[in-house]
Amino acid sequence: VIIKVYTLLYVTVYICRGFILWYNIVNALKNIFWRIHMIEKIKSYLKNKYDNIFIIISVISVVVFALIFRGFIYENELENSKERLKQVVGKQATLVSEIFDDIESYLIMISQVIESSEYDDISDELSKYVDIQGFDEIIIANPDGSGVSSLGSVVDVSNKNYFVKAMEGDMCIDNETTSSGYCDIKTIVSIPIKDNNGVVKSAIIGYFYINDISFFNEVSGMNNDINTTIVSDYIDIIYDSDLNYMTKGNYSSDNVHSNISLVYPETPQDIIDDIKNYKSSSMQYNLGNEDRYCYYMPLEINNWYIFISVPAEYILSQLSVINSATLKLLITVSIFVISSSMILMYFIKKNKESIMDINNELKISEKTFRIASEQSNKTIFDYSINDNKITIIEHNCFNDLPKVIEHIPNSLFESGIIAPEFEEEVYEAFKKIRNGEESVSFTVRGNTKSARGCWYEFDIVNFFDDNGNISNSLGVIQDITYKKYTEKIYNKKKSFEDAMTGENMIIVEVDENTGTYKHTVNMERVTFDFDKCKSFSQFKQVVLDNYVFEDDLEKANYIFDSDTEVVDMELRIIIGDVENKNYEWVSIVKNIIKDPVYNINKSIYYMKNIDEAKKESIMLKQSAEIDGLTGILNRATLENQIHMYLLKSNRSAVFMIIDVDKFKEVNDTYGHSVGDEVLKITANRLKEAFRNDDIVGRMGGDEFIVLVEYIDDIEVVKNKAKILSSPHKYVVGDIEMELTLSIGISRFPYDGETYDELYSSADEALYHSKDRGRGCYTVYDEY
Repeated sequence: VIIKVYTLLYVTVYICRGFILWYNIVNALKNIFWRIHMIEKIKSYLKNKYDNIFIIISVISVVVFALIFRGFIYENELENSKERLKQVVGKQATLVSEIFDDIESYLIMISQVIESSEYDDISDELSKYVDIQGFDEIIIANPDGSGVSSLGSVVDVSNKNYFVKAMEGDMCIDNETTSSGYCDIKTIVSIPIKDNNGVVKSAIIGYFYINDISFFNEVSGMNNDINTTIVSDYIDIIYDSDLNYMTKGNYSSDNVHSNISLVYPETPQDIIDDIKNYKSSSMQYNLGNEDRYCYYMPLEINNWYIFISVPAEYILSQLSVINSATLKLLITVSIFVISSSMILMYFIKKNKESIMDINNELKISEKTFRIASEQSNKTIFDYSINDNKITIIEHNCFNDLPKVIEHIPNSLFESGIIAPEFEEEVYEAFKKIRNGEESVSFTVRGNTKSARGCWYEFDIVNFFDDNGNISNSLGVIQDITYKKYTEKIYNKKKSFEDAMTGENMIIVEVDENTGTYKHTVNMERVTFDFDKCKSFSQFKQVVLDNYVFEDDLEKANYIFDSDTEVVDMELRIIIGDVENKNYEWVSIVKNIIKDPVYNINKSIYYMKNIDEAKKESIMLKQSAEIDGLTGILNRATLENQIHMYLLKSNRSAVFMIIDVDKFKEVNDTYGHSVGDEVLKITANRLKEAFRNDDIVGRMGGDEFIVLVEYIDDIEVVKNKAKILSSPHKYVVGDIEMELTLSIGISRFPYDGETYDELYSSADEALYHSKDRGRGCYTVYDEY
């Protein structure tokens, strides 16, 4: 507008300069004629004629300019003011929708917290959440309509429409008149609560008066002249930013059109038709002695409408200034062209300042919008589709975002603002906005230094002009990190309960803040005396002193004292008589849940009897590793354990191959059953001769292998080999026989660094022992 005004001004100035130049030329000609004394009469005629023409043309030019100026500015400013009012309504409507989304999220969070914990009195727990957001009452209702209220009463909402819709799986926003008073209408939000299969199992219902919500109180306190009203589709006023507004002109009706005199449109029916047909429009009306402008549009909430009105002087004050300026301009320029030009410049400047003043007044609602965004910790931004850039309007979260971000959405990932795994989702969302979709929402994780690990929800809304083209795009960013964290805690606890809950279980839930605990017992044979323990510390000591198997005390103490979020261990619990120390295996899972916002600090212990499965597992493991005849390691396990030792250890060891001398003669003479007993006796001799940590196993037939671990003194092994290889009396039933052993010895790492190398060296030494007459040992590098 200013550019066009100045353009018209400069055109007028150049026209005036042309006339002045023309006037000077005429005067010069007149002077020539005057000096040569040729046509004195013509001189006088020209003087009067051209002076008059110049004055007339100058005045007409200024008048025409003034009229053009007035008409252009008048109409343009009127339309601009109305358009700004329309945009304010659009932004307020978006904010109201955001507030109801927050109310929905808040009620869902309350239901999850209540459901995930056990409380003696649900109404007391509900009452804690009522005052936080300005609720009047909160109810949790069962499928039959009976429910518990935060007011401490039992209610029945089975015949309520909003309850029926909630049980059908739909969120419902409704309102009802509680009295005949103005704006005394209660708003109800009902939300279904579903189980893991998506079946509605109950509903949570919140009751409140919109005027009690803190944001709306801030709106009403910003400027008494700007009024925000929300009405239902049956023309009841649900909210008014100024409860005294309708009584200023001694009007007390709660009907939106009963006490106003419409200027445009002419009848209330047009407004009612717009509301019925869900259309947006503007109106001009008189309330008492006050003229006002109003713009209304539907809210995407329960067929509600939002009306925002301002006094007529907000729209017309500038227009009266323009009229006054035009009149002064005409009078001044008619007297003297130059003076009129100066005065014109002065008033243009003054008009510019006045325009800024009225713009500032109209931006008051935008300020309330920003205040609301601060209270809800949201960042507001404009998205320019043409320039493909984001401009931050209000910065209240995601503080690493620059004021202006160009090349959207590429720069969000190239600059490391958003984590790269969300690239496809973000690109698709902005594509939908550019293609004219009304709104999009997406959730991302921040990737900057201070935002890493934080979660943010983006909501972007398109505004359209009368031709259906996108006029503006507004975005809201909300920090939902805590919401994600709460969901994670709830889901983890729920998954643990689903995984662990079942038969043969004991569950102990400990409140770490108070030291108290509660328990659920469903386990045979394994029982604890809970009644004698007043606190969890007493219960813990009783368990450690009387029920935990001695060898597993270290594990039990670790479980009780660990700060790790999840601890899972298997240990043995004493059953029956403590003196006999019979035990059964149990699995104990400890899950720590912390929520600093709600001061939740719990430890939940899930104990399950796994004795049968554990003992079967041990038996299967032993059967897979133990030689079935001799009870020592079989060949596969023997070789595997020796391989593992050689890979992990850098200390010396002794490798021994042991054969029973003349074992074939024993089988041929006495039979294989006696031979098997000889092998068993030999295996027992080896187990007794060596340490528990040494590896003793049977390769097959009468061949045994021993790996003596972590030993540097070969003389110790020689002494054992000497005793083992010496003649030994074997007694099998009535049969007595004297047998010897032949032994070959190699050393790690001197005689080999791998199993095959050590075996080859020891086997060569073994044959040397047999060549020497059996019943002796040979060290590989000593013969």
